[in-house]
Amino acid sequence: MIELKVGNFMHFISRFIAGFIIGFFRVWQISIVTLAIVPLIAIAGGLYAYVTFGLIAKVRKSYLRAGEIAQEVIGNVRTVQAFGGEQRAVISYKVALRNTYKNGRKAGLAKGLGLGSMHCVLFLSWALLVWFTSIIVHKGIANGGVAFTTMLNVVISGL
Repeated sequence: MIELKVGNFMHFISRFIAGFIIGFFRVWQISIVTLAIVPLIAIAGGLYAYVTFGLIAKVRKSYLRAGEIAQEVIGNVRTVQAFGGEQRAVISYKVALRNTYKNGRKAGLAKGLGLGSMHCVLFLSWALLVWFTSIIVHKGIANGGVAFTTMLNVVISGL
């Protein structure tokens, strides 16, 4: 498992460095603007992942608790029935599922807002880069093909 993580790390770091080196040699102005944008995209994605994974862990924990209650009641069905504990078992199971539902709604809302804000930052960044690239082409600093491929190369390596 660690070999896979090291391999992915080396792949992404080398892609990041190579993309920006090529970008700075081709059209450095676009690379500078992209370098300023990449941290915003990373922060938006990091916040989304942090909040979502925390809430999803709570949902899993709530489901686990509800499953434990059901398993305990089913495993000891004779004892539960002998002491008349069916109603108490149903109530505790409902409470556990209610917590799962509440946490699931929070996780869904956080996921929607997080994904929406991350994509908002991403699309606004693309809009800024396309606009800036058009200025670079209009002023004759680079032709359209070189400017556009530089923009794509640097953005994809930054992601």
